[in-house]
Amino acid sequence: MIVIQLLLTVLLISMVVVYFAWLRSKLSDRIVVVVLAAGALLLVLHPELTMALARAVGVGRGVDLITYLTLFGFGFVILVLVSRIRNLQDRQIELTRAIALLGARIPPCQPQPAGPEPARPGVSPSENA
Repeated sequence: MIVIQLLLTVLLISMVVVYFAWLRSKLSDRIVVVVLAAGALLLVLHPELTMALARAVGVGRGVDLITYLTLFGFGFVILVLVSRIRNLQDRQIELTRAIALLGARIPPCQPQPAGPEPARPGVSPSENA
C-alpha cells in the first residue's frame, strides 16, 4: 500500500464515522453512504479497476471517468439541496401565515344601546333619519 492509498483510506473512513456519529439521516441515506464508501474504498485500494471501468465505457483514463462521475454526483446533490430549500421555504411560509392568523385579533362586539340612532355631527336631524 502506498502512502496516498493509506491517506485516502483514513480520510474515507473518518468521513463515514463523522457522518454516522453527527448526522441524523434516513435508513436509505445510510445505505447509500455505506455503498458509496465501500465503492470508493475499493477503487482507492485497487486503482487498476478505474482504468478497466473507463475502458469498458469508452473513456480514455480512469481519472476522467471519476471526474465525470463526480461532476454528475455534484449536480445531483445540488438539485436535491435546492429541492430541500424550496420545501423549507414553503413550510416557513405556511407557518408564518398560521402564526399571523393566530395573532390576528378581532375586536369584540359591543352591544349598541336600544333607541334612536345618535345624531351624527354636521348632519341635520332630517337627514340623520
